[in-house]
Amino acid sequence: LEPSLAGRDLCVGGVGLDAEAVPRLEKAVARARGAAWPWQLESAAAGAEKVLERWRAMGAVEAAMASRSVPRLRAALTASRRDHPTVDTRQAEKLLSELDAERALEGGDQRLKVYFGASKVAWAGGAITTEAAAMLATIRQSLDITEAEHEQVTRAATAGSRTPAEEAAAAAAQARVSQDRDREHERAG
Repeated sequence: LEPSLAGRDLCVGGVGLDAEAVPRLEKAVARARGAAWPWQLESAAAGAEKVLERWRAMGAVEAAMASRSVPRLRAALTASRRDHPTVDTRQAEKLLSELDAERALEGGDQRLKVYFGASKVAWAGGAITTEAAAMLATIRQSLDITEAEHEQVTRAATAGSRTPAEEAAAAAAQARVSQDRDREHERAG
């Protein structure tokens, strides 16, 4: 009844479980429950059923990822986080961020699409360089991108791609860009 886990059952996406893992474990649990002395196998069967629940939740998240359906993925992630908080869902969360970003920019005006493309290139390495920040500031000014639009595009361009250290570096870079922009406005005004 003991499944060979090796951490594979704790991460959505990536390695994953083989297609036969859930049915094999279901059959083993059924055999244990139907054994001549099922009370002797009760704790093993209960533990295996918990593993099955986790595997089923992971399967639901992976199926939602494959479908690229935002509502389905959001629901599967919510259920997985609630019922199985030890499961690593970072890949699914990253995909959800990317899908949300795509939806936010769909149907948007051309200026935002151009600024998004430039932002995606600037943030490609995870942290923005001083040169890239200056380029984005120039593009932003020439396209008349508002602060709210800038924040939306930046969130979309960097969705799911930053570590905490990169997030801090990004905030510092954004502060520098804002300060530089404010100085330019003071000089011009």
